[in-house]
Amino acid sequence: MNNHCSCKSVLELHSFPSFDRIFQDINITYLHFMAIHNKIKCKSVIMKIFIIVCCAFIGLVLADTPKYTTKYDNVDLEEIIKSDRLMKNYVNCLLEKGKCTPDGAELKRVLPDALHTECSKCSDSQKKGSRKIMRHLIDNKPEWWTELENKYDKEGAYKKQYREELKKDGIKL
Repeated sequence: MNNHCSCKSVLELHSFPSFDRIFQDINITYLHFMAIHNKIKCKSVIMKIFIIVCCAFIGLVLADTPKYTTKYDNVDLEEIIKSDRLMKNYVNCLLEKGKCTPDGAELKRVLPDALHTECSKCSDSQKKGSRKIMRHLIDNKPEWWTELENKYDKEGAYKKQYREELKKDGIKL
């Protein structure tokens, strides 16, 4: 019996916390953890909603971005390239030295914006077509190309801006 009493007195001397106190501390820690977890979860939900709203807004903006008309995308560029007379008519239209066909007038109207916005409103067909015409003019009619550069890129800003990109397509400015 003495041994038992001495163990009990040792436990009392060291004042170990009671099981109730341990469980109370665990419960407080758990509740604190859950409160933090709920705050994080709430912030996570808010962040997800914010990202969804931003994506929807960007989608709306991009959907509303007007594109240039594709009405003239089927013009036979090969036919124009083969004919100096046709090509010169388009060049004169752009230089305001001659009458414009409807597609030439549309090109003249959008060309400054297309240069400024890196053709962001162009269809793929329009981008390919512009490169084809540029290549032809630079390689075969450099004097016409120079006239167009003098009208639409007097400071050479676009030439500098597009040089590397066009170089990849084999067009040397």
